[in-house]
Amino acid sequence: ETVPFTQTEARYVRMQGVERALPYGYSLWEMTVYGIASGSSDTSVPSGTNVAKEATATASGSESDAMAAKYAVDGDDGTRWSSNFADDAWLALDLGEAYTINKVFLNWEGAYGKAYKIQTSMDGKTWTTVKSVTNGKGGKETVSFDATKARYVKLQGVERGLPYGYSLWEMEVYGK
Repeated sequence: ETVPFTQTEARYVRMQGVERALPYGYSLWEMTVYGIASGSSDTSVPSGTNVAKEATATASGSESDAMAAKYAVDGDDGTRWSSNFADDAWLALDLGEAYTINKVFLNWEGAYGKAYKIQTSMDGKTWTTVKSVTNGKGGKETVSFDATKARYVKLQGVERGLPYGYSLWEMEVYGK
């Protein structure tokens, strides 16, 4: 359910229940608020927008053409990227332009990264590690880091959680 309202400046947002539909309490899987950060000079992408959807994706390799890199950013949780079977496999995204980003969401298939790095770049050649994960659990993982401006984002594998490659239903990138 999407609830649009007139733009307003706020630090806090609350969903105040008025009448329950069932005799139980209110229950939400997730509540997401979209808007533009106060004082932000970048108004091209609202906060909470996945800037990686349909980005140009490249990888160190793929298990098959049916599991190519592009499927990790197509917005379809029924398709996936599955890497070659190597600890140092990687997936890189070209966002098309530079954004200030601070979060990557990974929706792993069964084969996940036990250890991996999130790296960023302005030119796609020189990479800076913004987060090292050493205790990946698989499933749905949100990786937050200090806000940084980048055009390219890379998931750099360090250690696989299973003997297969890394496998992602989706990789999403969010701005600050």
